[in-house]
Amino acid sequence: MYLVPRHRFDHVHIDLVGPLLPSRGYTYAFACVDRFSRWPEAIPLKDIKAETVAFEFDANWIARFGVPERLTSDQGRQFESRLFREFARLLGAKLVHTTPYHPQANGSVERLHQQLKSAIRAHATEKWTLVLPY
Repeated sequence: MYLVPRHRFDHVHIDLVGPLLPSRGYTYAFACVDRFSRWPEAIPLKDIKAETVAFEFDANWIARFGVPERLTSDQGRQFESRLFREFARLLGAKLVHTTPYHPQANGSVERLHQQLKSAIRAHATEKWTLVLPY
């Protein structure tokens, strides 16, 4: 069951995109979408280890928008890891996982995946990290 968020950045959908065309050593993007405002962010990543994902979420999302009450992700190993669960617990954010093989449950971030991949393919650029609006 999805509760309607009361404020911007209360409920954030997160997921990983990639591997993508390498750009300055980055081959993945960490996609975050606010459920209330639909604000999208794509944060470039060099690897998709749980430590990297947690660090980049803290440095790029939480530092600007604050700690969300709720995080929704798929059941990727990074989000299922003990480290990420403990990270969410320390923040006081409830971590919710979607059902396996049902990406529609995390639809807003899945649409961002499609748009990001399409834009990178359309421009065939190895400099995609330079044009991300973050």
